[in-house]
Amino acid sequence: MSYTIDGKTYCKHGHERTTKNVNKYGACKVCHNEKFNTPGKVRRQNYGRYGLTEQEVQAMFEQQRGLCACCGNPETAIVKRTGKRKMLHVDHDHETGTVRALLCQDCNIALGHLRHNSKRIQALFSYAVGHGL
Repeated sequence: MSYTIDGKTYCKHGHERTTKNVNKYGACKVCHNEKFNTPGKVRRQNYGRYGLTEQEVQAMFEQQRGLCACCGNPETAIVKRTGKRKMLHVDHDHETGTVRALLCQDCNIALGHLRHNSKRIQALFSYAVGHGL
């Protein structure tokens, strides 16, 4: 169900319908995400990939005192939709699936770009030190 005001079409909850926010079935993406992709559900699905429960991730978070296992800082990345701080990311071995620790977004991305390769990590560290960084 939708309605039109001044040439603009809106879903039944008042979200403007544009080509960017309507899915291939014609449903409003905002409404769909609010209904089906709740933060709790998304977290449970993500943690389930690693064989973890929310309670186990919370225990890891408390053990790390809410800080990144790599840099020792809290997460600073913000979820654009909600304006809230993101949760630390579950770092895992891509070959075995073994969970290692929780990382901030910056460290998680950096590690991914280095392809989890210890030689690349050491080379980057040596380069940085050699250039006074």
